[in-house]
Amino acid sequence: MRKKTIISFYYKHKPGGFTARLYKAWQGLANNGYQITYISTEKLPVEDENITAKIITCRSKPGTAIFWGEYFIRAIFSARKIIKKDQVCCFLVFSFFYSSLAILSGFGKGIKTLAFIRADDVYMSGLKTSAKLRTKVHVLLERFGLRHAALVVATNQKMMASLKSRNNAKAEVSYLPNNIVNTDTNYTDKKYSEDDGVFRFITASVLNEGKNILYTLQALNKIKSTNWEFLIVGDDIENTGYGKRIEQYIDDHNLQNNVKLLGWKDDSDKLISRCDLFIIATIMEGSPNALLEALGTRTSCIGSDIPEISEILQYPNLVFDLNNPLSLTDTLDKFCSDNQFRTELANLSAKCRERYVFDWEERVINFVKKVTLNDQ
Repeated sequence: MRKKTIISFYYKHKPGGFTARLYKAWQGLANNGYQITYISTEKLPVEDENITAKIITCRSKPGTAIFWGEYFIRAIFSARKIIKKDQVCCFLVFSFFYSSLAILSGFGKGIKTLAFIRADDVYMSGLKTSAKLRTKVHVLLERFGLRHAALVVATNQKMMASLKSRNNAKAEVSYLPNNIVNTDTNYTDKKYSEDDGVFRFITASVLNEGKNILYTLQALNKIKSTNWEFLIVGDDIENTGYGKRIEQYIDDHNLQNNVKLLGWKDDSDKLISRCDLFIIATIMEGSPNALLEALGTRTSCIGSDIPEISEILQYPNLVFDLNNPLSLTDTLDKFCSDNQFRTELANLSAKCRERYVFDWEERVINFVKKVTLNDQ
């Protein structure tokens, strides 16, 4: 009988929902007696007596193609050393890149890979520089993962369907949506607007093309009311230049008094709870953690009418059409002028919230048990 030891990979800490969910999965498993060993280039900010770091040193410059090649090779060798020393029951990874590491590390050892897929990297790579090359790489990683992993778990139904439709998947493909994690937090019911009459709109995300924050700015710039403020929580962590484009738009349209770039905030949920409306205008979304966090604060939420968002915000009044430049503008105009509409959005958001209150860690553990069933 194998010990309950799981190997995972993550090359370094990065802010954002992807990282938070990975740590949450590790912590949930550790709390239930599993031993987690993660392979990284640095110590990660997740602490537990059942979580162990295996640090590898890469000599090449981080972010370069050579670095990724070096990390890939060193990580595989490190994993195989761990397998010799410990009786590993499975690999648990987030993304097809890390699943390829897991599959190659376990080659010939009979150790299965459980891959949680948080974003459609094939699609998203088309929005970045060197799009053709990136897309080819991600297509290969996706095909390899779906052929050799034991179980692939997408974060929403749209992604699950996409993975199945464009691949002859040998792996079983399932899905597990994110849950709302801040349901036990006490938030004040008082909004900033009650003090000064200024409506606060807010978003929280990394700043890149896919998050589409400029669309929100363009919509706000067209609304009739001038009695508003837009708070942007997040940074351009990959230095895509999108943050600079946002700053330029603010300067070009004299919105300095209305728009606040706040960077990352450790207490973003408390800030969201004091605002009147959370807006997510994303073009493509794998795991809308920020939206779920906003719903958890009981703040009204609206988002782009794409499958990943409308799966959560199931009511027509809570979504807007990215193909119609006035769709969000009209919604915001009505929000500023119609109290009954504001109440309706609050009630609909509350209904959406109820469906995403569940024990996410328990479901992760159930997937691990499913993968390792024959090894117990």
